[in-house]
Amino acid sequence: MYQADLEKVHNSAEILADQLRIDALPQHVAIIMDGNGRWALERGYSRIAGHRAGVESARETVLLCRDLGIPALTLYAFSLENWKRPQEEVALLMELFTEFFQQHCRQFLQEGVRLRVIGRIELLPKPVQIMIRELERATQAADQFTLTLALSYSGRDEILSAVNKIVRDTEKGLVDRHSLNEAQFAQYLSTADLPDPDLVIRTSGESRVSNFLLWQIAYSELYFTKTLWPDFSRRELLMALIDYQARDRRLGGLSENKECPEQISDVSKHAEFFYEEKDKEAYRVTSSLEKCWYQPVSLASEPQDPSLVSSWLD
Repeated sequence: MYQADLEKVHNSAEILADQLRIDALPQHVAIIMDGNGRWALERGYSRIAGHRAGVESARETVLLCRDLGIPALTLYAFSLENWKRPQEEVALLMELFTEFFQQHCRQFLQEGVRLRVIGRIELLPKPVQIMIRELERATQAADQFTLTLALSYSGRDEILSAVNKIVRDTEKGLVDRHSLNEAQFAQYLSTADLPDPDLVIRTSGESRVSNFLLWQIAYSELYFTKTLWPDFSRRELLMALIDYQARDRRLGGLSENKECPEQISDVSKHAEFFYEEKDKEAYRVTSSLEKCWYQPVSLASEPQDPSLVSSWLD
């Protein structure tokens, strides 16, 4: 949904901070930082000026998430598709990434920020690759806050890479393809040591995920705001978090305030059909599809031919 109702728009960051429930914050926030170019063009600046302004918004967002106690933040900084942009802009962006790492290296170490970079790192300029690896090693001991930058990243490419790794491990006898499950698959992704994002934010008014963490955001809450990324402030992030806390996150189950005593975690266990023998020639079919699993609901009544029961199940 688009950013909060009109009443919140006029609230200051201080008022919004008072509304925030610290005990219900997301464990992982992912942000598609969009709108740097448009922000610059609206002001008559060059596109790279917009990217520089976006870096400052990223810095403030990192610090606020860390201060609030959100354990993980992932920022979509440069997609695999972004290599198609004009060569001059790409070169300037690479310089900007280098500046960012140089300027904030000491701060990351002092503030206990663990830095990780995901994506096709091998496509980045060698100096950037070296800087990334050094920063990752230097900050790997930090365990309070993880900042992940998606650089030269593609969700589809990540999934394809995971599949190829699984195929290789299957051939080596390390993986049993017949018992492979979602949890095992996720271990082959670049975010294997992170929880899936609870909240995904996209700025600039676009309402799409743009090939970002496609596997990981299956149950994420999506928040779209028309604010351009360089204008994304502390207040904007607080509004997104408050909106998130108003959501009813069922993750495919039932709300905690429903009558059903438990959320269904094993579909194969609870999606059962019950047959009551009324007499030798008639059966009643009941199912758990509309109420709690312990309260069967009749879906068919007294079919004369038992084969009719199985025909709509097949």
